[in-house]
Parts: sequence; structure tokens; C-alpha cells
Amino acid sequence: MAAKEPRLLTWGSPLVGLAGTIAAMLITFAQIGTEPQWKTFLVGLGFGLVVVVFGLIVLMLVALSRR
Repeated sequence: MAAKEPRLLTWGSPLVGLAGTIAAMLITFAQIGTEPQWKTFLVGLGFGLVVVVFGLIVLMLVALSRR
């Protein structure tokens, strides 16, 4: 029997990236006009990267625990 590709990895990875993008946009839009543009951009970018990295770590742990 051929090994099936885990569905969690197939659907989870793009959704983690999407969640990071949406989180970064929400943070950035909420801070527009309150801080300098470069700081607003960097805060949004950093928050988005943190969400993506955290989501990928959780996704990897779940995928490894299913083996």
C-alpha cells in the first residue's frame, strides 16, 4: 500500500501562512497613524513572522506525534 500524505500538512501549512499574514495586516492597520511608518511596518512584520513560526512548530509537533 502506498503511504498517504498527511492531510494535516497538506491543509495546515498554507493556513498557518494565511493566519500570519492576516494577523500582521490587522496589527499594522490598527497602528496606522499612531507611530512612524517604519515602526508600524516592522511591528506588523515581526508579529506575522512570530505567528507563522509558532504555527509551524505546533504543526510539526502534531505531525510527528501522529507517527
